[in-house]
Amino acid sequence: KVHFGSIVKLEIGGEKKLQEFQIVGVDEADLKKGKIAFTSPIARLLMNKTIGESVNLKLGKGERMIKIMDIE
Repeated sequence: KVHFGSIVKLEIGGEKKLQEFQIVGVDEADLKKGKIAFTSPIARLLMNKTIGESVNLKLGKGERMIKIMDIE
């Protein structure tokens, strides 16, 4: 399951290239380094989910499907 400190590999919007993020504290968050705050909308959606699960992230008027491909 995704939790604080997890490194997650995500398929975003059906793109072939996976994106990797670590869920960290607010003071450690740095998107350029792949570190997202546990308070961020995407991290809150991912918490307690498992490999293979998908979530929908609302972005303005649209939304993106995010699928969890791996968790470390």
